[in-house]
Amino acid sequence: MNRRRIDTIPCAVLYDLASGKTLMDTARQQGYGSIQFYSPVSAADYLGPAVFAAIHDALANHDNTMAVTAVFDCGEGTGRALDAIRQGVQDISVKADAECLRRIHDIARQSGTRVCPRPDDRDLFDKQDSDPFRLAKAFATWLGEKQDPT
Repeated sequence: MNRRRIDTIPCAVLYDLASGKTLMDTARQQGYGSIQFYSPVSAADYLGPAVFAAIHDALANHDNTMAVTAVFDCGEGTGRALDAIRQGVQDISVKADAECLRRIHDIARQSGTRVCPRPDDRDLFDKQDSDPFRLAKAFATWLGEKQDPT
């Protein structure tokens, strides 16, 4: 039996709804109570904030026992970050100079949006596989490798 892990939150790149559900189910089976998704880097260049928010909502409704965070990566697109805030995306990531980032943080805070740093790529599971069984197995293995040996 897996015990609930509360000290770490698995992070994964979210490519689509189906893989998101598979990754959520796998994390839950491994004893996690939450998962954090990130869109691919600079996804705001080609994916609208409303579409990403809809995917996040669908994942949140998929399993109400899991806390789901989905961070929309705006790359260096500060205008895209502001658009995501206006459209109600809950969590964004953006690269900008310190002054611009300070202003985006202020606007985001007033709108109820969080600005999240993007973890190093090595901290994100990003295996894209159309076979749900292989994806689940690879994610479970990756989660096992990230565990403390204690």
